[in-house]
Amino acid sequence: MNITYFTNVDITKNNNITANNVVVSKSFNFSRYGMLSYYYKELFDDFRIDDVTLAQYIESGKNNNADENEFTGLLKNYNVISIMIETGSQYMVNPVLTPTLYKMQEEGLDFNINYSKNKTNISELIGIIGSKPTSFDPWSSLAINNSYPYSSANILKQNDYNTFFIHDTGGDKDIYDRKNFNAKLGFDTLYFHEDLYPDTPIWNWGGNYPADLDTEQNIERLLNVDALKEKPFYLFWTTLSMHGPYSGSETNKYMKELYYDELKDAEEKGFWTNPLKDDSSEIRKRGMEYYQMASMNFDRSVEHLLSYLKANNLFENTLIVMYGDHEVYYSCDGKDLNLDQVSTGNAWVYRNYLKDLQPGDKNLYLKAEDNARAKRIGLWADPNPQNPRDWRREHPRN
Repeated sequence: MNITYFTNVDITKNNNITANNVVVSKSFNFSRYGMLSYYYKELFDDFRIDDVTLAQYIESGKNNNADENEFTGLLKNYNVISIMIETGSQYMVNPVLTPTLYKMQEEGLDFNINYSKNKTNISELIGIIGSKPTSFDPWSSLAINNSYPYSSANILKQNDYNTFFIHDTGGDKDIYDRKNFNAKLGFDTLYFHEDLYPDTPIWNWGGNYPADLDTEQNIERLLNVDALKEKPFYLFWTTLSMHGPYSGSETNKYMKELYYDELKDAEEKGFWTNPLKDDSSEIRKRGMEYYQMASMNFDRSVEHLLSYLKANNLFENTLIVMYGDHEVYYSCDGKDLNLDQVSTGNAWVYRNYLKDLQPGDKNLYLKAEDNARAKRIGLWADPNPQNPRDWRREHPRN
């Protein structure tokens, strides 16, 4: 059985304002949601429920059968595989280009009124504990010292499940400290880049990410099939290779070699339409092609995973849950959001990432930064602006 939650947005419109982003969009949220909603968080910021009271409250409802229905207990003792798809959106699902995802969506439970609007780490946390605490950074030292007895991993552990968390990150790329924090969430076994690709240097943010299909096959290598059959397991996989940029990076080029002919054939036959086909920018239209080809690779990884489960007699008693973390935020409302940030002086062009861009795109970013610097706007208004990377090195996370 499978459940899918794909981000349902219109890529041609600006959908990037979120209701809980009150700090960034103060005037917008005040006018749209009103004074009470705006100040709700501040009014209740100091309100806390201690662990004992919370446990008693939850225990009091455990024997309440009022909410039971035909689904109650249906999947008891099933294995659970949760996949949070990097930039997983509704428009990536296509009967011809992503047939496995399409079939799962059609034959499984599809929650199609769903909007994943958060950063990757927040959407990941929501998928594990069901919500996101608003009063503190969940990856801070405060959060590390908390307990999370009602996370999905901890609850399933109490029911004798083995628990796994898998994501191709590590070293300085583990910016959310998953190695420590996710252990607190109840995952006994955590696999990161050094486990998945022990002989390969870790990727860079410019876009030389390993393909999801390769990662999935390495997951199979790491898992002990006999142990998976001994008792139920819960596995949470955060994917990577659909991450941007979609501007000719090393990963984009690799996907193009694999899937470009198939994509263009589907487009010519009317089976696929570029969501940005009417956009004036060839860069953005090409970016959506790169995104769709990365989606095709993810589709093949899911197909391979299903074959693995069937070959090892694990398919019939495994629940697969998939959802996306956010939409394709690299292009929205006819804008290249990265370029827009640089043009307004709100972002710094990282030179070491430029090597992954095509020459025309590279010059576009550099010219935008030069113009912002000359106008002394944004971060360039500071007489001694500091590279964000240098600032982070001087102010490490506690």
